[in-house]
Amino acid sequence: DDYLTTHYQSVELHFQLIRGVFAPRTAYVRVTGVDAWHARAQQLGSGELLSAPTDQFYGIREFSLRDPDGNVLPLGEYLPQAK
Repeated sequence: DDYLTTHYQSVELHFQLIRGVFAPRTAYVRVTGVDAWHARAQQLGSGELLSAPTDQFYGIREFSLRDPDGNVLPLGEYLPQAK
């Protein structure tokens, strides 16, 4: 009930409502080519890059940025072995 996923072309957006807890990570953007997305964010100066693309133990390669409004947006893609 408190989780929504939507997609457009190769981008998926994941939203989660967490009641009673401040959680800056309540949206997740799943993309294809996360390294290219990171490079483009660097090039455009799209907010503050909080991390470089990193392979996570849970099978996702991801990075996070903070947009000008202070929202933390993690972007990631499945690692090939995790699909």
